[in-house]
Amino acid sequence: MEIRRFEEIEREIAETRESLPECDTAHAIDRNDPWEDIAENARRDGYDDLAELCNDAAAEWTEEG
Repeated sequence: MEIRRFEEIEREIAETRESLPECDTAHAIDRNDPWEDIAENARRDGYDDLAELCNDAAAEWTEEG
């Protein structure tokens, strides 16, 4: 994964975090958990778009890693 893409993903996650209330997803982001873990929490908390972003990012990382 190119550093530019990595930074784009991290920026999107950080921007989403700014609008989240205190929840498991917010805590996972604050802990800098792996994208897969953020996605799992996001799905449970009802943030499906964030879950999809994180799952796609993790898959992209794995493909190229």
